[in-house]
Amino acid sequence: MRGPLLSNDTELLVACAERDLGLAFVVESEARHGLEAGALETALDDFATNVEGLFLYFPTSARGSPKLRGLVDCARELLAGQKAAKGRIRSKR
Repeated sequence: MRGPLLSNDTELLVACAERDLGLAFVVESEARHGLEAGALETALDDFATNVEGLFLYFPTSARGSPKLRGLVDCARELLAGQKAAKGRIRSKR
C-alpha cells in the first residue's frame, strides 16, 4: 500500500503500527497490550498530554435525552469506582 492511511478504527491503526506501517495516534489504553508486549513503543512523549477522564461531545439538542443522561451517569459511576479503587479519592460515606 502506498500513501497515507486515515482511519477511525483504532484496532486497524494499532495493527498497522505493530507491523511497522507507521505511527498510530491513539489513546494509550487502546495500545496497552502492544506496549506491554514490546510490539509498540510510544513516540513524541515530550509533546503528549496526560488528561484523565472521559470527554463526551454531543449536540446541544441531545442534552435532554434520557439515553444520554443514562450514559453520563453510568460513566461517572464507573470512573468514580476506578478512582476509588486506585485510592485517588475517598468515599463520602
